This record gives sequence, structure tokens and C-alpha cells, in this order.
Amino acid sequence: MQQILQLTFTNKQIPAPSQDGHCRLAGLVVYSGSATKGHYVAYINQNGRWRLYGDARVQTVAPAAAEQAAERAYLYFYNKVS
Repeated sequence: MQQILQLTFTNKQIPAPSQDGHCRLAGLVVYSGSATKGHYVAYINQNGRWRLYGDARVQTVAPAAAEQAAERAYLYFYNKVS
């Protein structure tokens, strides 16, 4: 899972900007359901804590839960690390 949580621009699975460097996973969007009916949730890393955002509530989750969700995410958001 380390590869998903920290991206090296030479990673061939994810298109990279032209500059060399590293990025850290800042958030991700997960969809669960079928093609006709489902639900999106977002996991966002805020000050080192992962939070799960749904329609009705926000909750803090363990990093392992965010890593597991990252395996099935549709969108990934990264912050560049100097």
C-alpha cells in the first residue's frame, strides 16, 4: 500500500507531471454500488488524520481503513512533497 499513499513520479501506474519529485496522498473518492444506484464518499487526510466524509456524517478512521479504500478509489488527490 505504500505505493498508493506516496507517489513517486516515475510510477508507471499514474501519469506524472514533468517535474521530478514526490507526492503524498491527500484524499480519495470511493464509489460503492451498481451502475444504476450507488453512493460516493471521500477520505481526506487532514493534519495526519484520515477522515471519512459521507452524506450525513464525518468520522475519523484508521490509516489502515484509508489504505484499504485506496485500493478501490476512483479519484486520487495528491500534494507535492518537497
